[in-house]
Amino acid sequence: MAGTPVPLRQVVSRFAAAGVCVAFVFSLNATVKRLVYGSKYFDRLDITYPEIIALYFVALPIGGIFTGLMSRVLWRSPVGAVLLGIIGALPLYLGGSLLVSRGSSMWSSVVLGGTVIGTVLVGGGVSLLLWSDSQKENNKKI
Repeated sequence: MAGTPVPLRQVVSRFAAAGVCVAFVFSLNATVKRLVYGSKYFDRLDITYPEIIALYFVALPIGGIFTGLMSRVLWRSPVGAVLLGIIGALPLYLGGSLLVSRGSSMWSSVVLGGTVIGTVLVGGGVSLLLWSDSQKENNKKI
């Protein structure tokens, strides 16, 4: 029946699956870089290849789950869409920051600032673009 809302469990599982798909693509990119440049590509950040792959396959599905859970509430406005993108990107950027800063006893303002800026610009920006496109599509149907 048209207009019937999709069950939340199905929405969340779709977003989590999207996170796994993105993790696969990011891992493929990391693998190519590993094959081309060797370990020095990851050594400069003091991150190993397995750690970056694990980060992708843990953080991105978690971001997808959070995004799926909040999508019905936040997808209604541009501000909500930005918040949704931030929520979805935060696990990846936070995990990356933890990996980069693990040798120090405290996060530096540079690492924390990079996490915030990256999460807002990438997560919020991409989500806002997707929201804008979805609004254009909805307006064409009317």
